[in-house]
Amino acid sequence: MTDDELTASLSGCTALVTGAGGGIGRAISVALARRGVLVGLVGRRRSTLLRAMSGAEHQLFVTDLAADSQLRQTTRSFLRHFRRLDILVHSNGIYASAPLERSRVRDFDRLWTSNVRSPFLLTQLLLPDLRACSGQIVFVNSSVRIVFVNSSVRTGSVPVSGSSLRRSMPCGRSPIRSEQS
Repeated sequence: MTDDELTASLSGCTALVTGAGGGIGRAISVALARRGVLVGLVGRRRSTLLRAMSGAEHQLFVTDLAADSQLRQTTRSFLRHFRRLDILVHSNGIYASAPLERSRVRDFDRLWTSNVRSPFLLTQLLLPDLRACSGQIVFVNSSVRIVFVNSSVRTGSVPVSGSSLRRSMPCGRSPIRSEQS
């Protein structure tokens, strides 16, 4: 698919991008908007979302993804504004690093909520709308590796590129299917 064909296939689609205030989420939001996608930017701070993108058709959703009520409100507001959802990009996440023996359960709970539970719930809330237009879901994250050095545990983070979005199918293809027993 050529660049022009990709732009034509995405033009007029809608996307909701979490973590849109910075990093990969911001880059994905800008790239989608340049291709004519109407983008909903989700993040914790209005100031970073405002700096993320200007001049394109977009809507800001200041949301604490760890709060179920805010997730539900964001999905309602997004669908009220855009009326459909073609692409859901999970690009939010938090990272905490400490030797295992000093890691806190409280930090683990925050990691679980932000990186696993919230994307699960957001996907669940938006799944009917994604199915209705054969939408796409994209997960972007960082992988953590554990290394044993001289009986000591060390951790590190390896960022994962958002380039898979570039290769994803245009709107209306590769529909989300439900598994039925």
